[in-house]
Amino acid sequence: MVACKCSYELPEEAKYCPQCGRKAPKQKAHQQPLNLTEMSPVLTATEAAKLLKCSKWMIYELAKQDRVPHFHIGNRVRFPTNALMTWAEIQCAITTAGD
Repeated sequence: MVACKCSYELPEEAKYCPQCGRKAPKQKAHQQPLNLTEMSPVLTATEAAKLLKCSKWMIYELAKQDRVPHFHIGNRVRFPTNALMTWAEIQCAITTAGD
């Protein structure tokens, strides 16, 4: 059930609210959890961003500053999964050690 702005409970498949006539709010897509066992050994910036829960542009900026493990294939930037996970663990240890 989805709630309209007028507080009327809409069925999942409803496109418009029968109470107020407004368009039904869009359902948020359920994010699939990352399965590390099925993950590719090399990630794109978008995949690396999902893994680290940050923006794709932050990943590109960290790569540009050589602060995150990466390599280039032509003009494309790729991120090795194992090195990225190790890097993230080290960053987490440094952050928690400083507290």
